[in-house]
Amino acid sequence: VYFGVSGYDGNFIYCVDALTGQVIYQCLAPKGIGVYFDYSFKFVFVDDLLYFTVPNSPKLYSFHTKSKQYKLVWQSSLTAVSELTYSKPYLLWEGTQESKGGSTSYLFALNLHEYELEWVVRMSKGLRNYLNEPLVKENLVYFNSYGFIACIDMKTKQLLWSFADPIHDIQEFILEEDKVFIGMEQEPYEARDTEQYYRRYILSLDANTGKANWKMQKGAKLSCLYQDKILLTDENNMY
Repeated sequence: VYFGVSGYDGNFIYCVDALTGQVIYQCLAPKGIGVYFDYSFKFVFVDDLLYFTVPNSPKLYSFHTKSKQYKLVWQSSLTAVSELTYSKPYLLWEGTQESKGGSTSYLFALNLHEYELEWVVRMSKGLRNYLNEPLVKENLVYFNSYGFIACIDMKTKQLLWSFADPIHDIQEFILEEDKVFIGMEQEPYEARDTEQYYRRYILSLDANTGKANWKMQKGAKLSCLYQDKILLTDENNMY
């Protein structure tokens, strides 16, 4: 089991025996990387290599689990990159670039055989800088940047469909067979003292066409799917 730990004495990648919990080794990350391993940090493991991005940085790194070496794999002029997704042979992520007219969103596919950027798809301008991990189903990749969600065919590199909601922020999305379930939240519409009230919705889209199946208002966030049920959570309850 591999995971990252950050503290006053530095940032470490730990290797732990999955059966006994014993630490096999820990390896300090060089200060120049500037990474911070918090509870939500995610690695992508491919062929003895851990790949990771640095939050709010356009750099992609690898850590070799045998030689214990860190390596800068890729970097660009983008201002931020999302979490990574692996779909053989591509490492996928979303990135944004800021400009006077807003931010422009891109989807990247890096071929891990030669560390070459296989393709880049430019998506949309004016999106806020909020990136989610892309989701993959066969040759299709889905990604979300706040009020915008899109589906791209990785073979043809063509945008198949996109969905945008100018009012609601798309915060969670789950891919299940032929459906995409989206958790949306509207900006606060009422405030009492210091407490703000939000309108939250759950939306179901056809994964192949992007057409809406149904929409419901519910004051809870989309959590996960179990069999044919959608599980929702708020601060105190699960539905």
